[in-house]
Amino acid sequence: MILESIFMLDIAALIIIFILIGSIIMKKLYKLKSSKIFLFIIFLTVITIIFDILSELFFNYQYPATIFYKDLSEVFNTLYYVFRNIMIVSFIIYLLSLTDSLDYYFKKPLYIILISLPILISLGFILTNPLHNLIFDIELKDGRYDYATGKLFIIPYVVTAIYFIIGFINIFRYSYYFTKYQLLALVSIVPITAIALVMQYVLTKLDIIKNNILIEMFASVLAMILITTSTETAAELIDSRTGFLPYKQFYKRLSRSIKSKFHLKIYLINLYNYYEIFNKLDFDNSNLFIKELSNNISRLVKEMNGNVYSIDEGLYVVMLDEKYNNDDTALSIETEIVNYNKLGVGVNSKICVISLPEDFKDIQEMLKFMRNFKANLVFNDDIVYYNEIKNDKDFNIKNNIDVILDRAFINNSFIVYYQPIFDIKMNKYTTLEALVRLNDSEYGFIEPRLFIKYAESNNKIEKIDLVVIEEAAKFISSSEFKNLGIESININISILDCMNSYFYDNVVNIVNKYNIEPKTICFEIVEGNELINRDLVLKTINKFKEFGVNFILDNYGIGYSNIANFSKMPLETVKIDKSLIEEKANKDVILSNTIELIKSLKRKIVFEGIETSKKNDIVSKYDEYAQGYYYCKPIPKDELIKFLERNR
Repeated sequence: MILESIFMLDIAALIIIFILIGSIIMKKLYKLKSSKIFLFIIFLTVITIIFDILSELFFNYQYPATIFYKDLSEVFNTLYYVFRNIMIVSFIIYLLSLTDSLDYYFKKPLYIILISLPILISLGFILTNPLHNLIFDIELKDGRYDYATGKLFIIPYVVTAIYFIIGFINIFRYSYYFTKYQLLALVSIVPITAIALVMQYVLTKLDIIKNNILIEMFASVLAMILITTSTETAAELIDSRTGFLPYKQFYKRLSRSIKSKFHLKIYLINLYNYYEIFNKLDFDNSNLFIKELSNNISRLVKEMNGNVYSIDEGLYVVMLDEKYNNDDTALSIETEIVNYNKLGVGVNSKICVISLPEDFKDIQEMLKFMRNFKANLVFNDDIVYYNEIKNDKDFNIKNNIDVILDRAFINNSFIVYYQPIFDIKMNKYTTLEALVRLNDSEYGFIEPRLFIKYAESNNKIEKIDLVVIEEAAKFISSSEFKNLGIESININISILDCMNSYFYDNVVNIVNKYNIEPKTICFEIVEGNELINRDLVLKTINKFKEFGVNFILDNYGIGYSNIANFSKMPLETVKIDKSLIEEKANKDVILSNTIELIKSLKRKIVFEGIETSKKNDIVSKYDEYAQGYYYCKPIPKDELIKFLERNR
């Protein structure tokens, strides 16, 4: 019964390993090179277990003492040793592939020779064993064949130890790429196998059981289970939404590539209408849309022997070895994406081609660029090459905008310009709009379009808005302002400011600090951010109204601005975007109806973008307010004072 129970450990190992194979194949956990090697090891393990069982059969049952059965026993034992050795070498190759060290070693002939030499020696002794029986021998004992160790039986185990040392040195060298559980699982095969071998040796030598116990392979399978539950998990290998490899795998590969200076081509893909797709389709269809598009990209990239990684929602990376890259690769990827259409929804994308290690020597610099690329850096073309755009001023500004903004706060580099607003009915300038500008010590004058959107998405916009509010309040409190006949200053703020409970307190503190009337400040907001909490925004606006600060709706006529929303908000004025003020008959009808509607809601009107006398003629008949280059461009405070004194 003891023998039978131990014999069944290999059967149990086979059952477990077939379950592992089925799970890996069903979940498609074999996209990485390392995962394919691991799957190969599992198949080798199956073959090794089978030969282990076949060889053991000859020692457990009575067979005729003929040369045929002896030779057959030798064949099975030899094949067991051969596949066991190949399995160990494959495991070490797997460990090397986890850290991308495989390519590094295999590119150097000397390393190939040194790595191959131990296994070649071991296999040489094993395959020639029938001639010398130095590894094992098959002896006739008590009327049946029995296994006996040879004088050099230790050689396969020494070779195994050598390869384990090579693999684990490499693993611990790159240990920061792995979690503690992953490291434990990867090295577990050594103590687990060692314990199994010791148990087998001790039990046999102490005559607890007469035959070789089949426990070693079962122990190896236990180690594989640990690896499967740590390193080869679905979370480690698959992004659930796209089926691409996840970000953590990209980070590991990128880190190792940059450190080792591997030559890679990276295609950074930004689906910049990603959220628009999810807004147009329902949840199930949007997920299906992205899944099918991802499958198309995966099929294409697989033909190029590359991998696709999911970095963020709508941001993906195709990584190819340099040898598989050609000039048409980016175009092929772009064509695959733009040609995909489902349920009447298409995809808009931009691709940036990056060469490693030429373009980036530092991983953090590359990751920063990728974040900014997702935030829609200024590119006119759908396909751009990093080495062509890296010297463009706008690109460098947006790629370094986080540093520039931090420097601006420290150095007080923000400047406030003012643009006067003309009261058509009163025939004079009565209001100003404060506009922020940035003059950086390195890049010089930076337009708002290059930093406002970034500041909004990175929680820096409120700090900028408060700088402008304070500068405007300081101007309002000056004697110069009092002599200009200006009633108030309009200040652009982000609607996100109204979701911050501290913003109101900060504004009140500024007003009190400069001892100005709250009504001399008016905030301009753009209604349209779909992610805002409208109830919270409305609550904040009402709070400001009670304090005495008025609000204006900016850019009405474009984007998401609509009557239904702003009619519910306590807004004093609506600024009509210049797109509605054109010399076209249908535009004139739209403009007239828009003005009539806004007036019916008892709101004042400011016409924006009045740049020519013809546009001024269109709006002057309405006796409202006008603003634009026709009257005055945005100018610094000193120039503004002189301008207003001349045009009093």
